[in-house]
Amino acid sequence: LWGPGGVRVYYKSHCHDDRMVVAESLDLERWTYRLVEFEGIPFPANRPADPHALRLDDGRVRLYFMAGVAGREIAVYTAVSDDGVRFAFEPDGGFDLPGTPLTDASVLRTGGLWRLFTIHGRVAVSDDGLAFSPDVDPAPPEMFFISGLPATGGYRYYGFSRGEIRSAFSPDGAVWTLEPGARLPFDRSNPQESQLVRDPSVVRGDDGRYWMFYTTVIPEG
Repeated sequence: LWGPGGVRVYYKSHCHDDRMVVAESLDLERWTYRLVEFEGIPFPANRPADPHALRLDDGRVRLYFMAGVAGREIAVYTAVSDDGVRFAFEPDGGFDLPGTPLTDASVLRTGGLWRLFTIHGRVAVSDDGLAFSPDVDPAPPEMFFISGLPATGGYRYYGFSRGEIRSAFSPDGAVWTLEPGARLPFDRSNPQESQLVRDPSVVRGDDGRYWMFYTTVIPEG
């Protein structure tokens, strides 16, 4: 999430009892780390996972995340915050799709619509970003969808496939076409990567450059 106060990266940390963490930086070199706090969630604090943060028009931050609750499929939930650290659960937000676990949720605003994606593509649409209705894409590109943003002439979604980071383009946010080549191939010669690269989150900075944050396995030693 890019905005006033620098960059925030949200992720689930196995080093902190599986809690969600936000990493904050003003210069992309020095980082501070804080546990994300939730108020009013109907499950333990270590359940929320796969966070996606979106800044609202009023400056607040909405967090979309998934959680598994006994007796229900894995579903998408939402919480909102004034400071990006302490979030209040929104009981009227989120989405579930019976028979389909929803993981790696992300939201892209296209015109007046908020489109909800999971790792397998588009699944729901909303007029307010809070209450969603089913809108399943029957034939998403061959890519796991992770994060999207506006692009020249339309929208671009970043994801991963076969261990490398790919992208798909859409002129309207509804129909997506896989773009040729890799945006970031796995580099075996990189001492910071092993096995794969995945889970890209791309933001555009104030200077117009794009920054990608992604997951890999750092070799031991």
